[in-house]
Amino acid sequence: MRPLLPLIITLFAACCALSGHAAAADGWHATQVAGEVRVEIGNAPAVPLTVAMSIDRDALIETAASGSATLVRGEEHVTVAPNSRLRLPVDDGSGFTRVIEEFGHLFFQVGKKTTPHFRVETPLLAATVKGTTFSVTVDHKGANVDVSEGLVLVQNKASMDSTYVAAGRSANVILTQPETLYLDHSIVPPTGIRLRFADGELADAARAASAAAPEQASNRTVAQNRPRTSARDQSSGGLAFSTPTAEAPRSPATIVIDSTLSGIGVGILAAALAIILIGLSRRQIGLVAAKITRAAKKDQGEK
Repeated sequence: MRPLLPLIITLFAACCALSGHAAAADGWHATQVAGEVRVEIGNAPAVPLTVAMSIDRDALIETAASGSATLVRGEEHVTVAPNSRLRLPVDDGSGFTRVIEEFGHLFFQVGKKTTPHFRVETPLLAATVKGTTFSVTVDHKGANVDVSEGLVLVQNKASMDSTYVAAGRSANVILTQPETLYLDHSIVPPTGIRLRFADGELADAARAASAAAPEQASNRTVAQNRPRTSARDQSSGGLAFSTPTAEAPRSPATIVIDSTLSGIGVGILAAALAIILIGLSRRQIGLVAAKITRAAKKDQGEK
């Protein structure tokens, strides 16, 4: 029995270590804290954040001008810069790790998985990843995503327009233009058809447009012959749908081709007249010339 006692003690210690590691992996905890960093967990009052503090409930973390911190959850690392505030919401069962960044600068290192599992939300945009390295900045100008490694899907929260951002590139939304998504300072084209409501909200109709695409393609010829409706229909309840109504301008190449065809038609007509004239006999030509001469003299005499 005595020889088994050390083995039992060793196995018990290993189980405790594994259970502790699993508990740490399930929730966030701080691995580095510098300066003034405060945390509010649930409805409890704010307290200073300390190393190894477990954050397993809804938490609000804020760093002062002198503060910074590193938060870890399994293979997910978040570095919080000074003058930043973020929220770590409770797990909603969706399989996504969510970080809500209210302002400041956060640097993310996320372990790779086969499906998207990590999402950062800001007031203006959201970033979703399978696993990569990137940073998100929120300030008085807007929100910006810079990608260091991998690929990040960035979505404008107002218009729902989205784009993939590769390593070395960035995407941003400006506070004064909240419905526009930029990729490297260039406007990202709308993801789908958007309907603008009277109160200024935007609804993304990309799914409806995709579902209706086959029917629209088959009825395109018929639809082009129908009269256009006004931009605002009374039955739409204040819904305005903007579509281009101006006809596309004709290209110079089309104009040249039309002119060439017209010239060919005139040439054919002239050639036909020449053939008719050549087919006339000399006598007939003389008679025609005589008639023309008499008619001219008669006209002069009347004058």
